[in-house]
Parts: sequence; C-alpha cells; structure tokens
Amino acid sequence: MSLSHVTFQGVTRLVGALPSITQDEVEQTRQLLQADETFAREYGGPFVRHALKQLPPAAAGYQYITDTKVHMVMPGWYPGIPGWHVDFAPGWEDVVDWGRVDGLERHYMAISHGCSRTEFIDRILTLPLPAVPRINGLLSRLVSAYGDTLPKFVVVPCYLYEFTQLSLHQVMPATHRGWRLFVRISHTRLRTPLNKIRPNGSQVYISDIHEGW
Repeated sequence: MSLSHVTFQGVTRLVGALPSITQDEVEQTRQLLQADETFAREYGGPFVRHALKQLPPAAAGYQYITDTKVHMVMPGWYPGIPGWHVDFAPGWEDVVDWGRVDGLERHYMAISHGCSRTEFIDRILTLPLPAVPRINGLLSRLVSAYGDTLPKFVVVPCYLYEFTQLSLHQVMPATHRGWRLFVRISHTRLRTPLNKIRPNGSQVYISDIHEGW
C-alpha cells in the first residue's frame, strides 16, 4: 500500500525495573544477534534473563528475538548510527512498506548505564512521505526540522520500555566515559532466529574528530 503520510509515536509503556549491573559485568557480557528465547536465556546473562521474565508469552505465530550490543564510549561518541529512525518496519532492509506495519509487533529495550541514553519523540507525530519510501536520513531530517519544539522522553537505565514499529527514537551522544549494554527484544513474526554471538567490540560513531581520546 502506498501512503502519503504516516503517524508515528513514542514509547508506549514502561514495563518494569531491571536489576543493576556493574561496569565489569557489562564488559564481560556476550553480544547476541537475533537470539531466540532459549539461546538468549542461556548466553545473554542475568540482565537479559530478567528482561525476558517480564514479558508475556508470545502470540501465536510470533516469537521473541533478542539483540544485544556492548560499547565502551567516550564523551561525544555514539554507540549507534545517529539520527531519528524506527526499528524493523516491514521491508526495512530495502524499501519500507508502511502499509504493512504490524500492530502486534513490539520491541522492548533497556540500557545498563546512562553514559549514552536513547530518547523518543514523546507525542503523536504525522509526517509526509515521498514517492520513493526510503531516502537515507529522511525521517531524521523531517523530525529535525521541528527544532526543539517536539517533546522528548529519555529512557532511564535499568528499566524496560515497550515501543512499536512506529516509535521514533535516536541514540544520544555519550556524556561521559563508560561501558553501555543495550538490549532489544522483539515480539515479531518478520525476523527469524540466527542464534549468533557477535564478536567482541562494537562500532562507535563520532561527529567531531576531536572528541574522545
């Protein structure tokens, strides 16, 4: 279905609190890539296991897929590609099909520490779409055009949040040095388990070559 406008949203609810985790524990945590529940419980560590315990059983035809990333960041570094975006909208690998957005698909996210946080647009926001649905950086440019007028919600470490395929969010630059564990669990029928452990070390992004070391 071709759409001229899409209505986006932010975090849908706070699920609950997670136990604290030390910097040393984050550094030693394995990074998971598209892990099913069994694999995630076995290899994801206590932080992931506690997050999975708070989720309801998956709906028929759906499953929980877990991704985790571990970063050591310095002030000004981003532990992900900067900019406003949504996660895993249908066809995201090529051209997003906004008409196929799944109302039952949910994502659940948490971070371990506040050195770099994630922020969401904290209101309903309808944006125009071009004839070609995927243009690199389009959503971020559209949101940025609002300047500072849009309310934002910044996540708190060690809390689990629920959001959808239409929740606009972005990673914030690090404010201080530290280890950061990011957990995202997807209630999905679009993605299938890979049950892989990522190699140690994750890519970071900087906007100023003088930031960091």
